[in-house]
Amino acid sequence: MNPGDRLGPYQVLEPIGRGGMAVVYRARHVELGRIVALKVLGQSLSRDPEQIARFRREARLLSRLRHPGIVPVFTTHFEGGIHCFAMQLIPWPTLERHLESREMEGAQIRIDEAVTFVAALANVGVVAIDEKYILVPTARRTGRKMKMDRWMYLFLAIDPHSYDILHSEVYPDRNTEAARAFLLGLKGKGCLAPKVIVSDLWGPYETAIADVYPDARHHQCVFHAEQAVSTMMRKYFGLDFRSIPQVEEIRKSVVHLFRARSRRTLIRRYRRLISRKEAVVEAYPGLTPVFESLKTHFPKLANAYTSRRLSIPKTNNAVESVIRIFTRRYKTMTGFNSLETARGYVKLWSWYYRFRPFSPDARPHIRNRCPLKIAGYDIQGTALLACIMGPAPPE
Repeated sequence: MNPGDRLGPYQVLEPIGRGGMAVVYRARHVELGRIVALKVLGQSLSRDPEQIARFRREARLLSRLRHPGIVPVFTTHFEGGIHCFAMQLIPWPTLERHLESREMEGAQIRIDEAVTFVAALANVGVVAIDEKYILVPTARRTGRKMKMDRWMYLFLAIDPHSYDILHSEVYPDRNTEAARAFLLGLKGKGCLAPKVIVSDLWGPYETAIADVYPDARHHQCVFHAEQAVSTMMRKYFGLDFRSIPQVEEIRKSVVHLFRARSRRTLIRRYRRLISRKEAVVEAYPGLTPVFESLKTHFPKLANAYTSRRLSIPKTNNAVESVIRIFTRRYKTMTGFNSLETARGYVKLWSWYYRFRPFSPDARPHIRNRCPLKIAGYDIQGTALLACIMGPAPPE
């Protein structure tokens, strides 16, 4: 499209961005005079029904979300084989212009700016995601103890190699819309095409990942699957379920299933276990949910066994470790009185966490190193490091 062309109620002014799927133009609504960002599906993709469906799905998802980190969609327009939607235009310089202006000023980029920009451009292959409820003190008391309510949820996206925080956000609810908004925020930061996303067994993640990252392989955490089996057995058979020989034997078979070292072995063990379903369930009907859950989640649980080139963690231990660190920190607070204060605290804590070295007894590859250093950033001598760790001792 050229400047001056009309597309529905909009007049194209100039191109301002181009990606693999679409071109973004600065445009003006002729009647209202409002300047917008007009995202137009690329000509080479406009004849592909699958790409058109993805483009329209993106517009629908964005139009339903309201969040400071997500650009709102105003309208969609489709005519003559051209597909587009109009978004709010937010003036912001490109990284190239920003660096040029700072260089002309003779200034150096601060570490918080550099890390933000570089992290946004990083091509992350594997992302681990999880959520954690935040207990908030209320005015109610139970005896001498303050009553705590769950009314906020912290969502985290972690690089499982460096344990670095790729994205964090707090939402009032734990539902599909929150999961979708979180992943859109991660995508907006520059994590455009991860090859694998690792999560627990929570159902809304499956829908949200399929909507936001349809090309990513979704792997569910094996550890959570094993935990879920024990929880279901405990719920039906009681706390001493492991004292029932056949029930305990099934639990051990599930654990043994996921200790396989190859996909072929995994599938063989899975088929052997599923073949026993009828006989086992007839004797112990309480094991029906165990077999049904295993059948439902197995395709995604098996995803970690499908690639030798890409190191896919079988568990979500990295993000679980970060959540434990966060929990220890925020328990020293008196609580958050609003989403804004919670989000502000999480933002400050994230920077603290990224600069703070792990303990000497941590895993060998992260021991005594901070996430940013593990990720390859040179942070020595930066002001933010000195602020967090204190000034370096005199030589």
